Amino acid sequence: MIGEDFLQLRDELAADLRRLAGCLREFGGGDEAAQAADHLLDSLCEPMLLVVVGEPGVGKSTFLHALFGREFAKRPPDAEGILRYFRHGPQAATETVLPGLQEVQASHDFLRDFHVVDLPGTPAAALDDLTRRFLPAADAVILLFSAANPWGAAAWQFLSQLQPEWPRHLICVLQQADQRSPEEIQVITDYMRQLASQRHGRTFPTFAVSGKRGWLARSTGLDPERLLEESGFRALEDHLSGLTGRGTARFNKLASAARLGRQLLERLQRDLQQASASAGQALAVVAEFFTEQGLQADRTLKKLLPALDATERDLQESSLRIGHLAENLLAFRQALEPAPPDEEEAGEGNRTDSLDHRLFQDLQMRTGERWRQIALQLEEDQLQYGRYLHHQGRGVLFEPDEPLPLAPDEDARRLLSVRMEGALRRFVLGLDLDGLLRPGLANARRRARWIHRLFVPLPPAVAAAAYFLGWMEAGLTACAGLLLPGTAFLASLNALSGTRRRLAERLETSLPQLRDLLADQVQGDVETVFARFLPLLEPVRVRADARHARLAAQLAEVEALGAALKDFEQRLHG
Repeated sequence: MIGEDFLQLRDELAADLRRLAGCLREFGGGDEAAQAADHLLDSLCEPMLLVVVGEPGVGKSTFLHALFGREFAKRPPDAEGILRYFRHGPQAATETVLPGLQEVQASHDFLRDFHVVDLPGTPAAALDDLTRRFLPAADAVILLFSAANPWGAAAWQFLSQLQPEWPRHLICVLQQADQRSPEEIQVITDYMRQLASQRHGRTFPTFAVSGKRGWLARSTGLDPERLLEESGFRALEDHLSGLTGRGTARFNKLASAARLGRQLLERLQRDLQQASASAGQALAVVAEFFTEQGLQADRTLKKLLPALDATERDLQESSLRIGHLAENLLAFRQALEPAPPDEEEAGEGNRTDSLDHRLFQDLQMRTGERWRQIALQLEEDQLQYGRYLHHQGRGVLFEPDEPLPLAPDEDARRLLSVRMEGALRRFVLGLDLDGLLRPGLANARRRARWIHRLFVPLPPAVAAAAYFLGWMEAGLTACAGLLLPGTAFLASLNALSGTRRRLAERLETSLPQLRDLLADQVQGDVETVFARFLPLLEPVRVRADARHARLAAQLAEVEALGAALKDFEQRLHG
């Protein structure tokens, strides 16, 4: 295949340039840069132009078929004197685009890389403007001579009329070399070089080929290597491939396209690096917002710790008052009194003289104002963090002139007080002091009832002892009879004392429980307050993460493409 190494390099670079154009469009490199990459790709993929000139009967069609291995250039009878331009098309078609010019399309793949111009076999003097348009752009001009008659006037006249700057790569080919002996071919080619040097002051590469044998080598499987070697086409193909080798215009175009592509890519890479750095900074700013949120919450909690200590002290003082009240409620005289008739129906927790009710009222009176101050402190810390976000987050979270998104919330303050009051209520109800008081007082009352009952039979028993046994025995009977009421009295006192002890123990052990309960409640409130910023911060963090990851992936792809282009340039110049 002619120029196989060059075409392989060109296709490799074309793939990289397509990737470059896609990166420029997808990654924001700009329409102008993407169009520049497209232009590089278009110029790179421009097919090579081969112009073939020869007199009628010299075997141009056979020569072209043998050169490309496809039968495509046979000239029909009605195309005599017509310049034919062969290019790739989806299907075979012939169109007269200008008088004297036919465009012939064929689906052969090699026509994607080579356009072929078949000049009509007319005398050189008849060359017109159509012919002269193709010659300056040709990568190679092949002038065919017949080995049977290499001195045809038309071919030499055509050669003499060529402008010196047109045929950048003019090649003389002695066709039908199989009709002459090798010695004759050598003599003819030597004389042709001598004649060209005398007439035109220069020699041209000259090759002797046999189109017939070359076509057989391409179209049949009968010893193709031998036939190709004998046809002389291998040397011609090597020379044509060399026209695209190092130092040629097309090779330099590859190097230039690779260099310009890498410059476009480096510019895109710098833009992506700046954007990635900016995205990283934005991500760091958002991370700093979350860090500051946690630090502000910790600072707020530390500010509220004294309130928890004060509440613990309030519980201690309230416990002393409740202890004095319990002393009165558990006095022995209360055991001697009958139970209120509505005690079981109304429930101790709802009575005004209930220990639970008294404790809750006392704590509420002591701490109510404190919870309001805590609510104000939370609100102030929340607004302070909001002001911090508004100041530091311009361009990331807010527009420069956007107002502070949070305002004081009176309902939030009220709800915090309600929640703290609810926590105290749950704590007091969990103590269930009345639940301890009622059983102990009821037990003492049951035992105290036996005291007066045991006194009832004592006078008759003393009187009977005095009457029948004497006064000494009556005294002993009285002492013995007093032991039973005394035992009931002591049992009642023991029940009251045990209840007081259990009440004191429960109040004492409740101090750390209250602190833990209130600490959990305050921490939950603080987290709730600062969680109001999450709907503002979280979407920004998600977007910043996604943008940073997207730019990192784009930058990695661009860097990989840059490495591929750099390696390509090194191989070109290596």
